[in-house]
Amino acid sequence: MQIVAPTLLNLPLQVAEQVLEKLGVTDLLASRKVCRGLRSAVDKLGLPLNSIRFQNWKDEVRMHLNGIEEIKYTPEKPVDTIVAYNGLEKAIPGENFTRIAFKDLEGLLKHAITELSLYNNRDILENSFFEEALRTNKPVHIKSLRLYDFSINGIFKLLQYFDDQVLEDLEIFFVESNNGFEKIRSLDQWKNAKSFTFWGCAFDIKEIEHLFHFEKILITANKFTVRDAVKIRDDLLKRSTFRECSIYFEGYNSNPIKIAKVFQPDFTEGDNLWSHGSNKFKLHFAVHMFSCCIVN
Repeated sequence: MQIVAPTLLNLPLQVAEQVLEKLGVTDLLASRKVCRGLRSAVDKLGLPLNSIRFQNWKDEVRMHLNGIEEIKYTPEKPVDTIVAYNGLEKAIPGENFTRIAFKDLEGLLKHAITELSLYNNRDILENSFFEEALRTNKPVHIKSLRLYDFSINGIFKLLQYFDDQVLEDLEIFFVESNNGFEKIRSLDQWKNAKSFTFWGCAFDIKEIEHLFHFEKILITANKFTVRDAVKIRDDLLKRSTFRECSIYFEGYNSNPIKIAKVFQPDFTEGDNLWSHGSNKFKLHFAVHMFSCCIVN
């Protein structure tokens, strides 16, 4: 009598599901590729996936899942790919490493994810692979989105694939220029978001009032003047939705004492509280930074 070694597919459904529940995300992804039965079982179970950090570099792609597990895609010979995860390596002949990585990202975006960080290859500011991965899953349900090294036009294209009723936090890093930013402001994804970060490139401070619908603001700017402080005092801090704002800028363009007196004409060192109605705000004035937040 021939004894057949038990496999996951031969186990009772409840037992198989208990086994799958103990696997990490990368092992579950590998299980999906074994056969249709395991693919259905994993999809039914769902992936315990909260965050994805996808880094598209020139000679490799790295995908970090939940900040713990990592999948690395590298080229091998002209058209082969090596995929490495959990100390294992798998060779995939005749496939481009970038295309395989983006295909895996496309599959992951079918699942509910809280945070998504996309790092673009600076040599390719208009990367169609990102659009392809997002287009299949439109609208993509992401709460927090971070975009690194994209052009403004590229950001404008990508944002349209995200669910404007789900996206709350938008963070943009290291754009070469913010020319054309008005296109982004026309999107519902921009209008409905609650938090905005713009870092690594100077935001046009003359457009600061276009940020006032956000609850939280963090930006770098080329300057911050008394006029900008007046806008914040007379508009932003009077909005019921406001929570906090931090602006970093070149110090030689700012006078912290004059800015402080916009809020407190008799300002003295250490006096950093300002009130409007029943709301109290904590203010911070420095050579290179201004910040304010609600404290009640």
